[in-house]
Amino acid sequence: GQLIFMNTTDNLPVISGINGLISYSKHVCADSLVSFIIKTTDIDAIDNTHLSWNGGIPSGIFTTTNTHRDTGHFYWQTTMLDYRLEPYTFTVFVNDSACPNPGVNSRVFRVYVDSCAFTSVLENDQGFLSASAYYSVSDQLLYLKYKLNQPLQSTFSLYDIAGRELKNISVPKQSEYIGSVDVSAFAPGLYFLNVKYGSWVFKKPEDNC
Repeated sequence: GQLIFMNTTDNLPVISGINGLISYSKHVCADSLVSFIIKTTDIDAIDNTHLSWNGGIPSGIFTTTNTHRDTGHFYWQTTMLDYRLEPYTFTVFVNDSACPNPGVNSRVFRVYVDSCAFTSVLENDQGFLSASAYYSVSDQLLYLKYKLNQPLQSTFSLYDIAGRELKNISVPKQSEYIGSVDVSAFAPGLYFLNVKYGSWVFKKPEDNC
């Protein structure tokens, strides 16, 4: 009889980018839900693949399908407090079932949490001392806050990009205002917020930013 020894080379498993594409980074709005899938491939059709992660974003959730070609699903409900310039990162690992030495690979994913907010400060004899506004993805409200240098009646309006007025709200005579506008009926896109003595650009993002 004969013993035949064969050297075989295992092809390493591969981790896809976000939602099976090539990008490993994503920008989202603070106070929104991050949700995407991560796929695996392996040239060696017989090998199974298995995903895991390092828990790099503690409040995130990572689940897998535990199928022949394992697929991961990452969830993270961000808050306004998660906004920062630096990305949040986590590492995903994949190994295959090659014997005796499984192939392993890894990828780093980056999530940038943007404010999706806008702030302006204006000063003049009859205008604002300060003003700010931001859009909350979770409740689809546009929050507006401003302070005047004297009690005045003010009006603010929302316009679409074609210049059509969509909202018009009058505020009684007062020196400070804190309020919100329901914009849940608005389609994602670019809008203009106009307040007496000043204006801002308001962009309502897609649900996934």
